Amino acid sequence: MTGAHRETWPALAALREESRRVAASFLAEHHGAIETYRAQISAGIDAALARMREDVAGISAENPVAVRLAAQSSEYVSWMQWSLWDLPVFAVAARPLPDAFRRAVTACGLVHIAITRVFDDVIDQHFSYKGRHDTLLAAVSEGGPNSQKVVGLSILAGLLLCFEGLTRLTDPDHPEDAPTLRALVASLRRTVVGAIMEYTDLHEWSLADYDRVVRLKNVESWRALHAALDPGWTSPLWPFLETYAALAQYLNDVQDLEEDLRWGQPNLLVLSRSNGHSDRREDEVLAELAPSRPVPPMVERRIADTFLDLGALAARLPALERGVALTKLSESLEIAHRLGLFAVPAEEAAPRPAPPPARLFWYSELQHVIEEAGPAALVHGGCAACGASERRPLFQKQGFAYHRCAACSHVYVSPRISGEVQAGLLEADVSPSDDRYLEAQRMYAEVICEWLRVRTSGARLLDLGFGRGYLMRVAPAYGFEVYGLDSSHAHVDRLTLEFGDRVARCVLGRDPVPWNAFDVVVMSHVLEHLADPRAVLSEIAGVLNPGGLLYVAVPDMGSMHFKILGKHWEAINPVVHLQYFTDASLSTLLARCGFEEPERLRLPALPDEMSPRWMRLMRQLGGGDSDQLTVLARIPEAGRR
Repeated sequence: MTGAHRETWPALAALREESRRVAASFLAEHHGAIETYRAQISAGIDAALARMREDVAGISAENPVAVRLAAQSSEYVSWMQWSLWDLPVFAVAARPLPDAFRRAVTACGLVHIAITRVFDDVIDQHFSYKGRHDTLLAAVSEGGPNSQKVVGLSILAGLLLCFEGLTRLTDPDHPEDAPTLRALVASLRRTVVGAIMEYTDLHEWSLADYDRVVRLKNVESWRALHAALDPGWTSPLWPFLETYAALAQYLNDVQDLEEDLRWGQPNLLVLSRSNGHSDRREDEVLAELAPSRPVPPMVERRIADTFLDLGALAARLPALERGVALTKLSESLEIAHRLGLFAVPAEEAAPRPAPPPARLFWYSELQHVIEEAGPAALVHGGCAACGASERRPLFQKQGFAYHRCAACSHVYVSPRISGEVQAGLLEADVSPSDDRYLEAQRMYAEVICEWLRVRTSGARLLDLGFGRGYLMRVAPAYGFEVYGLDSSHAHVDRLTLEFGDRVARCVLGRDPVPWNAFDVVVMSHVLEHLADPRAVLSEIAGVLNPGGLLYVAVPDMGSMHFKILGKHWEAINPVVHLQYFTDASLSTLLARCGFEEPERLRLPALPDEMSPRWMRLMRQLGGGDSDQLTVLARIPEAGRR
């Protein structure tokens, strides 16, 4: 922060600390209500999309183009529903009835996503949403990115979503929805006018034009969405919300400068550099606004003043609304600081402690991940088993989307947490303390060692992800010289006293395996945690001797547990487990990594006195003792690789 702007630093710092404190208290008190409203959003959106797919199939007599477009639209909207998750926080103050909230937010949410995302992506030719997920335009781009067919289908998909949403507010059984419909349409009409104005030539823009478009396009689109909560705009939060929507656009301009210049979009940073008008070449502006340069003082001052105005508005609100406002303000202040705004020069800054790590847990919701670690904490991925891109949506859990690969049946999470965030979680050991997959290692350690001893004469065994070390302690009795790697400091420290330098800490996919020339590698409930299991298995193939064995155990998506419990099965956890294998998808992955002769192993039934309750229950329902998929595969002998 430079010059005349430095006087705002104490007030901004005080606002940041106050908003953090209030947000922590507010979220602790109202977490349950927020999650209930988020569940209503997911339930409403999922039901609406299912109904839309069913109606499209029926109306079109199963026309393949119509059915496919409805499925692609559903997948994108299902993923994009996280963009509606500010609403549950505001709902805490509005206190809508659950059924009315679900009905209204489903309608407004579908229309909002269609207008602000689907149509925007078509107009601006966006094929990726900030690198995190393919847009709907990308999903339908089978005929080439500029084909008339692609654009036409994408526009029609947006219209389909709009009408699906609007229709839900015209039910004669719910005349109370009429005000929401009127408010939604009125705001979207103004939003469209703002979108039209964006096509003014860049050199004709002024700051007054920019402010008008922000009010029309951004503020009104927020009003359209929040019509689900308060179509009469009677909440004392509305003055705060309108200014907050404008602030969100200012922060986007800082983050999206290069993209806005590339597409000729108005951007506050560009307009401020030219005192309100910009007719310079893009490369000149980019050179002046390079990432290494600070945000223009005029822009930083506008953003700082907007934050302080919001703080003043929040201070005048009733207690509950004030908690809502400061919670959202805290999130925006953290975004501003990640963008480098309001930084005090190093020579003037007092020493400050390092920021705390992201507070994520195995039960964290997607929105919590974004709030704690930022949008960059999420990455989009395809099928890790066969590499195919075609997929269909399966379900959501904790706000994360699950997909099933159309080619090999593999199930995976996308978007998922990034490798960096995952490594931090592994270091923190966020898995449930009573993880019964670790107990499965205890129950079957001797059985596994017997299987391995019969199938190999080699002695060197590497246990990857050894957990509590059950197999490592049993294996020497079967003639194995054991080594072990694990991501948990606690697990490594526990076994170091017993195995010395033959155990080490390693985050697979990030850290190289420190040893080689093994006859057996054991990976018991490891693959499901990996972002890129193919890369890790390829590395493992390289540390195995010719003819070496790989033992793999993962949760079985073909098991009775999944068939009965579905997404409520405890193995389904998008923060801890990223990959979910079937027999077919695991065999496909192993073959791609150079393994052959996969052998499906059936774990023996345990005596009743050793069987936990869940195992006995599955027997009664017709399932087996194990809900895990267990496979032995072999590296080819020398000369056949």
